[in-house]
Amino acid sequence: MLRNFKGLDTPMNGSYLVAFVSLATLITMPPVQAQALAFRLAHGESQLIEQRFTGGEKITATCNEHCLDLDLYLYDIDGNLLSKDTELDIAPTLLAPYDDDFLLEVFMHNCTNPEGCTAQVHSQQESLDSLPSE
Repeated sequence: MLRNFKGLDTPMNGSYLVAFVSLATLITMPPVQAQALAFRLAHGESQLIEQRFTGGEKITATCNEHCLDLDLYLYDIDGNLLSKDTELDIAPTLLAPYDDDFLLEVFMHNCTNPEGCTAQVHSQQESLDSLPSE
């Protein structure tokens, strides 16, 4: 039999257990910073965005059904390339290496719509447990 948090002899109801576990999870998770941007790009066009990211922040670009390939490039504020995702996909992903202002280039490698494709950039801080260890 599960006992309540204070150790009393009252059995703990399952819903209280879920609430307690959920609350404990919320308390131990790091703060989440999320950002989102949307814009249109034609085939071969790119958008350069100056944005502040925190170390470990996951940056993902996505696009609509007319998009066949989208690429991401992350530069430091001086224009030095730090990271890129140029795989043939429509959801490239990068991690910010440290806290700072960056230049993020979103390149529409292949869009089948002559009026352009809608691209979106989302970012969210990853929990420390999900970051690769060195």
